[in-house]
Amino acid sequence: MWRAIGLLMVFLAACGGENRPASESSNVEGEVPTSVLTAPGSATHPAVSPDGSRLAFMSNAPGVAVDLPINFEIFVSTTEGSDPVKLTDNQVFDADIAWSPNGGRIAFKSYQDGNDEIYVMNADGSGASNLTQNEHSDFQPHWSSDGTLLVFGSDRNGQGDIFLMNADGSDARSLTRTPYSDSSPRWSPDGRRIAFVSDRDGNDDVYVMDRSGANVRRLTSSPDADWSPRWSPDGTTLLFISGNFSEDRWNLLALEVDGDSDPQLIVEGVDSGNPSWHPGGSKIFFGRYIDGESRLFSSRPDGSDIRPLARD
Repeated sequence: MWRAIGLLMVFLAACGGENRPASESSNVEGEVPTSVLTAPGSATHPAVSPDGSRLAFMSNAPGVAVDLPINFEIFVSTTEGSDPVKLTDNQVFDADIAWSPNGGRIAFKSYQDGNDEIYVMNADGSGASNLTQNEHSDFQPHWSSDGTLLVFGSDRNGQGDIFLMNADGSDARSLTRTPYSDSSPRWSPDGRRIAFVSDRDGNDDVYVMDRSGANVRRLTSSPDADWSPRWSPDGTTLLFISGNFSEDRWNLLALEVDGDSDPQLIVEGVDSGNPSWHPGGSKIFFGRYIDGESRLFSSRPDGSDIRPLARD
């Protein structure tokens, strides 16, 4: 079953499905008023729009059906967390948010057709359509910098591999084909490389390859699971989540892609969801467990000035 169970565990962990220690709220500034970002349920997996004005995220807050095994909808707010609007309302699990380069569309994964498929919708939530339409699991889409291609993960080859397709869903082809599990692909800002996660060396680590799938190089080699690589706007650094399931403890780290230094700890005690860079490079966004739920925060790229996103 390649890593389907593992990915589900990651999403459930990011959803605040277990009790978390309240002490993880340390180093947080300011009062947090009630909103979709602070109501019962979780807000996690932030994704900043290309112009830096909007923040998409997934939540199972009130107003989202919670009597299903797992159900999250996609919301969008300002990058301060105000004026949240729900974009999807289909009573199934919607995740893996990716903005198109011009900010006009959002690609995402949804289970609304009975298995994981990649959808695209307008940035206001209208016009959603299924791009993949097959019996396999397709997930984690990300746009090329010119908006013409989508890279994504799929189990079409019998295990997790990285695929590429046109932005309309046509001409899907495999970039990796190994007996191992590859996932979480992300284009570099210049479009020349793709970062991804693989267990081909016995553990989930971050790798990078050319856009053709050639010249694969491992970047991390810790005993922990390394997830969700995210390129800095200048293409020099990758943020990623690192931790383990047994303790359900996750940290946010950063690594220079072409350097020889070790990964640096940025924020300790995050949730296992995806981080996101502000396109100006001045902020990063991530989730943390607060009183058993995932909440969204921002900080400077060095992890200082951690602030909650919850201002209506």
